[in-house]
Amino acid sequence: MSLSASRRVAFLVLQELDSGGDPGSLLHSSAMDGISNLDVGLATEIIYGTLRWQGELDFVLSYFSRRNLETIAKPLLLSLRIGLYQ
Repeated sequence: MSLSASRRVAFLVLQELDSGGDPGSLLHSSAMDGISNLDVGLATEIIYGTLRWQGELDFVLSYFSRRNLETIAKPLLLSLRIGLYQ
């Protein structure tokens, strides 16, 4: 099973946000080129929803994780947040 375009873009944008930048400008970057309006809408919802609920998502993840969230690799933690948000 391959990753949908909207989820791939959401992951890439959220990953870039860790390095700095704002989601608004990243949503208008080349990452959005070539995907449908429907995928843009879903990617936008995933990005802003994951950011908006990050504190609560991390609370739930830390409750169920045997590891401290700071010890989890950033790409994996980001994937867990996105998955839990969805």
